[in-house]
Amino acid sequence: MVLRLLFALLSIIETAHSVCDDGVCSNVLLQHGFQRLAIHPQRGSKVNSSHNFAVDRLVRKKGFARAVHASGALSLLEKEPQKIFFFTHHKSGTVLARDLATMLAEALGKEHTKYEWPQDFEKRTGSIPGCAPTHVATYQNMDKDVMEKIMEECTDFRAVHFVREAAAMTVSAYLYHSDIQNKNDHIPEAQDGYDTLSNLDTPQGLLQEATAQSNFTLKDMAEVHEMLDGTSTALTVGLEEFDADYDSVTQKIFSFLLGRDHSQVDDLVEKATEYDTTRWTDGDVATSSHVNDKDKTGDTLEMFLEMQQQESIVEKVMRFDKRLGYTAPTASA
Repeated sequence: MVLRLLFALLSIIETAHSVCDDGVCSNVLLQHGFQRLAIHPQRGSKVNSSHNFAVDRLVRKKGFARAVHASGALSLLEKEPQKIFFFTHHKSGTVLARDLATMLAEALGKEHTKYEWPQDFEKRTGSIPGCAPTHVATYQNMDKDVMEKIMEECTDFRAVHFVREAAAMTVSAYLYHSDIQNKNDHIPEAQDGYDTLSNLDTPQGLLQEATAQSNFTLKDMAEVHEMLDGTSTALTVGLEEFDADYDSVTQKIFSFLLGRDHSQVDDLVEKATEYDTTRWTDGDVATSSHVNDKDKTGDTLEMFLEMQQQESIVEKVMRFDKRLGYTAPTASA
């Protein structure tokens, strides 16, 4: 009897572990074709997992594009650097970055620091984040001040910086923030939370979100990108790249961070497939709180892009694309 209970308990634990391993949220904007995630309980959790790519795919199909660096063209290290960082911004792949960083740290037998909002960190400690004390770190909601401090304090680091096309970013953020499930997750001081957006119709809500993005997330993203672009210490990855060829992107990331011939790169690429939402079943996708209705996503994106000629704030948002390395579609696209 005791043995039966023990086997039953082990079975329950194993099942729970397989269902809930480490993931959270951020799968909204890849179906219209623009190109270049909250702390999750445990890795691999499809209930809480990362990115949907619906809007990003949509904007990419419309012709928005970003030059992609093939891994063979990168200046790859011969050895692993002292520090390995992932830099993200709100609604630009934070959860996915944390999943990849957690997996990488575990494979290397190293510690992993997970920074959240710099404002919250400063309130707790009296200063903004700088060079992490651990070998691996993820920085959420990166801004110019944090980047400058890291560059001053870190002598040997390599980083991956996640960016996102401006319209995809804005529509994704609007759909996420206007969902009551995400009521407590929004940009501090930006007035784009659920309590604000739920009182506005969709056009007004999109304009409110566009204002928040241009004053906060997109501004920070562009400034950090301009500081890192062209350096040998950072690799810029557009979020839409994961949808186009997920395995090639993770191969590029791990090769860049660890060195071309590192023995664990191929194994890490294989393990990283766990976080690729394009491989999920419909049932897995349905359980994710960050996967929006595809038709609603497409309709919202169309509405936002059509507002560009009439609303100066939308035009302001779209100007960030050039700063981030994206090109707009041609008239025939």
